[in-house]
Amino acid sequence: MPGRVRVAVEGLHRRPDLCRQLVTALQANSRVLEASANARTGNVLLRFARTEPIDEMLRWVADCADRMLPAQSPDAPGDSRAGFRRAQHRDTRTTGAGEPPPSIAWHVHEVRSVFRHLHTRPSGLSSAEAHERRGRYGPNRLPDPGGRSGLAMLAGQVLNLPVGLLAVSAAVSVATGGVVDAFVIGGVVVTNTAIGFFTERQAERVIASLGSYVPRDATVVRAARSQ
Repeated sequence: MPGRVRVAVEGLHRRPDLCRQLVTALQANSRVLEASANARTGNVLLRFARTEPIDEMLRWVADCADRMLPAQSPDAPGDSRAGFRRAQHRDTRTTGAGEPPPSIAWHVHEVRSVFRHLHTRPSGLSSAEAHERRGRYGPNRLPDPGGRSGLAMLAGQVLNLPVGLLAVSAAVSVATGGVVDAFVIGGVVVTNTAIGFFTERQAERVIASLGSYVPRDATVVRAARSQ
């Protein structure tokens, strides 16, 4: 079964003429079995032999896009001329039907391929480039996953099937005169809810505290100098 990769190329949207030219350029490579481009989405779909390295196919798409699409502003060193970016990747050799596309496997790419995808170089970004990207993409940190509110944790302990069955049992007990039984059932529900609530809240606090052990500083290369 052939491999398949889908990428988004900025500049193809609503440009069927460029789509046709890019497809023609992609099919000039004998290793490409089939190529198609969608002007409505700006996506390019490439099929290739299962023995072909995926990073080389991605590089071929980027090279063709660089040649076929209009150049962007030369004052934006962080952008490639074609605005090539990886959108989706599905390799049918390793991914089954219906599974979500995997993220980019950076560890299998060559170093120069990673530099190309990230629009950087071995000497690192300049201070001006780093400042511009920080303003565009935000700080280089993982988003705060946040935690569940106390109300949400309490609702999770109460709104479930076992508690619902116990509530029905208590109501039946009251209706049949078993008020003592209803109080006992209510006490069990309250005790179970309290234990579950405080246990979950403590677990949330422990998970949140793990973030304080993550290193906040890292060594970077800026203009060939470590900082």
